[in-house]
Amino acid sequence: LTDNHLNIIGFPDAVALGEALAAEIVAGIAASGATGRPYLLGGPGGRTPQTTYQALARRVTGMALRQLTIVMMDDYLQPAPGGGWRRMSGSWSRWSTSPPGRCWNTS
Repeated sequence: LTDNHLNIIGFPDAVALGEALAAEIVAGIAASGATGRPYLLGGPGGRTPQTTYQALARRVTGMALRQLTIVMMDDYLQPAPGGGWRRMSGSWSRWSTSPPGRCWNTS
């Protein structure tokens, strides 16, 4: 928002959008590394962000990424009886490679 107005930027295609977003993310990662602060990157799965993730992978090659934490933002977990979280049933659980021990409640 600029002066309470939304600044809309158009891109010619998904690849150009992915490159622009990746550039912003890499700048944020680099800035956090320079100041010693953590960088938390939350992103969804699926097809929509693929061009961003592809551009990001190319741009971070060789970068120090110790300050980077990636958080997947999709709803693949559900509260488990007795506390904590469990994987959701359905199609996602059939292709997931995350072991159950890696799923935990962070709240």
